[in-house]
Amino acid sequence: MVIFNIYRLLFGFYSLNIFIKMSNYIQRLKNKLKIKKLDSNQPIKAWLFVLILNFVGLAGYFYLKINDIHLGN
Repeated sequence: MVIFNIYRLLFGFYSLNIFIKMSNYIQRLKNKLKIKKLDSNQPIKAWLFVLILNFVGLAGYFYLKINDIHLGN
């Protein structure tokens, strides 16, 4: 009976410790995924140009793949 009580005490502490670590992990994950306010000093037009250029490049990649066009050897 004493061994069972010790096991329950240790297992209870272990599960509490996992719960605390998991709650800390979830809180840190929420902080990382939080959408931050955009800085008004950022060059918006330059960012839009970069995004559009990336979309054009991605569309070109899929066009080449769909039409089975290989640019290298």
